[in-house]
This record gives sequence, C-alpha cells and structure tokens, in this order.
Amino acid sequence: MEANALMDAVASALRTHGYRCTLQAALEGRSGTVYTVPLLAERDGAAVLFDVHAGDVPMDLPASVVDALEDVAAHHAVLCHTGGEPSPVPGIRFWGPADLARLLGEARLAEAAGVPATEPVVAAPEVPVAQSVEDVLPPAFAAPEPSLDLDAFEAMDLDAPTPAETVHAPVFPETMPAEAAPAPAAEPFAYPLLPVLVTHAEAREQARERLFNVSHVTMVLQPVHLFDFECDLMGKGTLRYDTVGGRVQVHGTDKAVVEVDAQAADPAGFTRLADVSGFDADERTLRVGDARADELARAQLTEAHTRTVDVVVEDEEYNISYTEKTKVRPRPDHIRLQHLGVFHRVVWRVPGPNGHVDVDALTGQDVQETLATPDPDTVMLD
Repeated sequence: MEANALMDAVASALRTHGYRCTLQAALEGRSGTVYTVPLLAERDGAAVLFDVHAGDVPMDLPASVVDALEDVAAHHAVLCHTGGEPSPVPGIRFWGPADLARLLGEARLAEAAGVPATEPVVAAPEVPVAQSVEDVLPPAFAAPEPSLDLDAFEAMDLDAPTPAETVHAPVFPETMPAEAAPAPAAEPFAYPLLPVLVTHAEAREQARERLFNVSHVTMVLQPVHLFDFECDLMGKGTLRYDTVGGRVQVHGTDKAVVEVDAQAADPAGFTRLADVSGFDADERTLRVGDARADELARAQLTEAHTRTVDVVVEDEEYNISYTEKTKVRPRPDHIRLQHLGVFHRVVWRVPGPNGHVDVDALTGQDVQETLATPDPDTVMLD
C-alpha cells in the first residue's frame, strides 16, 4: 500500500514540474521484449524510467532495470526508495529519503511512505532532486533553456511541512507567470515530427559497408497523413461483426498507404531526437490533401480486409450443387476513420561517392538504395 501511495506522490510531483507521467507503461524493446515500467516520465522528447519502493531497493532490481533501459533506449532510470543507500550502478540514479523529502516535503513523504515524519532536511543534497532530473538527460535531449530556476529552488522554505493537499509552487520556466515566461520557440518545420527511434549515427553505421566514404547525413522529412481506423468484419459462419482497429499512414507525396504500429508512430510518444538543430533538412512538399488521403486510406483498408469465402450454389436445372469463391468487402459504413493530422516522417539519407542509402528513422528499415555499379577499369583511392 505504501509503495503505491509513494509512487502516486512522486508522479504527482513530476507532473507539477511539467513531466507527462504514465503508470505501468508497457514499452517494447528492440529485442521484442515488452517491459512494464512502473512509472514513465516524459518531457521535451526525453524519457526517464522510474521505480519506487517504500524500503530498501531489491538486490536484483538494478540489473533488470539496466537491461530494460538499454533495450527500450530510454535516457535514464531513477530508483526511489526510503531505505539504505544501495551500491552505485552505472546508468541508474538513486533517490533516497533525503532526496524524496526535497521533492515531496517531509509531511507528504511521511504520509505516502507510512513512516513518522522526521526533522526537515535543511542541508541540500549534493545535487538537488529537481535538478538531477535534468542532469540525467544527455545534452542533445535537454531543453534549450535551463528547466529549473535554481534561485527559486534554493529560496524554497524547506523547514515548512508540506500538507498532502498542498500543490508545490512551480519553479520551472514554462509554469512561470505569462509576463515572466520566455516566448515559445517557433516550430522549425511545417509539420510536427513523428518519433525518431533510429539515430543518424546508427543509420550511418548501417549504410557504411555499402558506401565508399560517408561525410555527412541528411534528414529527409516526408509528409504523411495519420488515421486511426476501425473496421467491422463479418465473422465466419455468423451474422455478427467483429471490429478490428489500428493506425494507417498515407504518404503525402507518392500516395502510398501502409498500416503502422500505433505505439511506435505516436506523435506524442518517445523519440530519440528532440533537438533537430544542426541537421541538413530536406523538407518535402505535401501534395495529397485531407480529402484525398481519406479516400486513399478507405480504398486500402477495403482491399486489405476483403475476404474470399466459399459459397454453395444450387443448380436446379442439373440438380447439382457446386462451391464458388466470392469476395466479401467491407461496406463503406463499416470503415470509420479519424484523421490525426499531417506529420513529418524522418528518413536519414546517407550519401557516398557511389550513391546513397535511405534509412527510415522510425523502423530502421532501408527505404531506398541507389548505388552505382563499380567500373572495373577504375580504381577508387580512399
């Protein structure tokens, strides 16, 4: 009971500081293993895995957390506890009782953990808790401006107990009064980016063996429409309908339609590329409007969910019966679409003297490969 209450208290405090928190989040790693993360905190395109224990950290937990951290490619992991200080583990930040007291307040911590309140912790830990969240994020994923007003944080009255119903005063720039908050940064591209799960460095390594020399990587932005769909299918041997659903993508340039994984292609989901500055970007033009994209998606879904059934036909003239194969297509009213918007799907173009290789940043698959045939009379000198 105490662990659940402490988990909720930590999640509530992180939400106050601008994090989007999901309890019992299911994350699929690159190995195909699905991990249940007790608390997933996301902000500015970065993800931190949290686990909370009212007591000591189980001895075998850090190793399993490290495995999950590497497999799902999250930025860091934080283990919160109210017990003794565990041995350091590379890649994991431990938040003990003093850290939790700084984050929650003594009264809230005592109530959530089910332990008597102690004297307030006046001496700050070596790294303030809220600041340590920012410290665990690599520079490439950190917000352009500091996410913590250290002066405001240090000025907080740590001696005053914090009641459970009290909401902590926000100290982050995005929660400051409107007249003091910085102006929001302009969007660098016409449409938001879909998550990037394969970095430019990984795409370069993937194409390196096929290219003579690679000097740089270009970011190609392909506009795509995303739709969530539901389709009613008549069950075999029954008049009842089964409803299937998913997500479909309509390419905004070449009109190609494919089904995509709803979790991976979640515009608000985890991405490994939060800072797009510094990349040469080739932003492609959207040529397919919303109405045309809807039409293409319906046509593809109709074709994809068409079934071939056997129909027994009675021939009264010859007094025989035979089986005929007939295609059963979903009716137009059996397909329902919700347009999620237009987004940029990132493709890494890796050029070389003998051609280029395009790698999809969402799936890691080769999108296109254009390589010149070597001339036997020519010698390439590297």
